[in-house]
Amino acid sequence: MKLYKKSLTDREIGLILDKYGTYFKVTGDIENGTLVIGCKLHADAMPLLKKHGGIEKNIWGGWINLDEKMVETNGVLNIRDDNPSMEILDNTIREKFIVLVKNYFKNVFI
Repeated sequence: MKLYKKSLTDREIGLILDKYGTYFKVTGDIENGTLVIGCKLHADAMPLLKKHGGIEKNIWGGWINLDEKMVETNGVLNIRDDNPSMEILDNTIREKFIVLVKNYFKNVFI
């Protein structure tokens, strides 16, 4: 599990592919723009994101499928009082999460 603060280089993406394959969990702070890649559970990333200024209401979990160039917006971490589902229900929040993840993998989503 590692926290990133900027778009990934091709080398970093290669290392991620070697370690996690093409389908893996991502947890991100949609306001701070930080992303944790490779957590076992989305919630495992919460303390790390909070350490870097994140607050719970801005931290969301999902998956990335690099083979199909897709970002999924579901995870147990997303279940909360204002989001009673594993899926990110709020369109604005969901779009911010997708944009965040795609920005980190710009070279994949060309």
